[in-house]
Amino acid sequence: MKKALRIALGLAMAVSVLAAALLLMGGLAGWLRPSFVGPVAHIAVMALPVTLAATIVCAVAWAAARRWRVALPLMAVVAVTAPAWLNVCPLHIGPKSTEKADFTIMTFNAASFEFTNKALRRKPSENVRMIMRHSPDFVVLQDVYTCRMMYYEMHSVWFVRDSLFAMYPYRSDGHDRVILLSKYPFVKRDIVVPYIKFTGGEIPRDLFHHWAVAYDVTMPDGHQLTIIGAQLASYMLSDDERQLYSSTMSGTLSKSQASPLDILGKIAAADRWRGVQARVLRDVIDNSAKNLIVCGDFNDVPASPVYRLLRGRDLRDARTETTAGLCPTYNRQHFNFTIDHILYRGSLDATSYQNIHEGTSDHYPQLAHFKWQ
Repeated sequence: MKKALRIALGLAMAVSVLAAALLLMGGLAGWLRPSFVGPVAHIAVMALPVTLAATIVCAVAWAAARRWRVALPLMAVVAVTAPAWLNVCPLHIGPKSTEKADFTIMTFNAASFEFTNKALRRKPSENVRMIMRHSPDFVVLQDVYTCRMMYYEMHSVWFVRDSLFAMYPYRSDGHDRVILLSKYPFVKRDIVVPYIKFTGGEIPRDLFHHWAVAYDVTMPDGHQLTIIGAQLASYMLSDDERQLYSSTMSGTLSKSQASPLDILGKIAAADRWRGVQARVLRDVIDNSAKNLIVCGDFNDVPASPVYRLLRGRDLRDARTETTAGLCPTYNRQHFNFTIDHILYRGSLDATSYQNIHEGTSDHYPQLAHFKWQ
């Protein structure tokens, strides 16, 4: 009996140490430069909600058993990593604002609308209908190939294009993959990427091709607002690699031929590429006007080095300021992560935030309400 108890305590101790170590790794990795964080640490960052829950359960169990020498260090790890996990799982508690918003903004990775779905692309776009139902003042779209394709070549959009154009008379044009639909006039500024010497792998040629755009908006009340829309580099996982991850998370056998090492390699490469993009974008933020919103598909979670670099010390997060709990914005193949964000600064406050479970995209639209101070 004593031997079995010792084995059980040893296993419990091992689980506790492992959970706390992964939580500490994921919680502190965000303070490092993106180029310093390897794929294992990045996975620990993404797994932060799981390791946080496991560490808290272990701490409570050890405290209940009056093993304070184990419980207290676990509690200390939870406290030390609080700045990271509070971004992932905010604890905003308070009454919701009843004030009418001065303006609203939606960010939405539309996944090329229904262009690649043969069953949906011959029907009126449900994604466009969703946008028009909520009628935000600004819509920042990502992953739409080019403006021209969206406006004139995507059949599902073509069915409802006139109604969309009537609602949003000001629209960005050109070959941008990031598009702004606006009810108010704006001036577009392309974000130019300087030559960057990059080691450890080639940067794909299209990685910096219209990946972020700045828009200077003149509001009806005279306020000036800059909106930066961005879509940072994804992991570029193949269907086989996605299937391997999905089957692993669901506990089923996978017929995928993908290698876990290939997935780790793509995670490492995407981290480096997003780090380069984040540094360029942070320079643009530092040289932009005071009233600023930065939003889009960052392809990274709130505890990551990329998120922390972009947010800096001057930007606030509309989600963490107004909501509580987890808010996964990606909705396919068990990749339930918060990778779409709305950051802001200046003489404005976020009054509410919605993670809208509508549309046909693999991303949920994010809608924030703002009021001028």
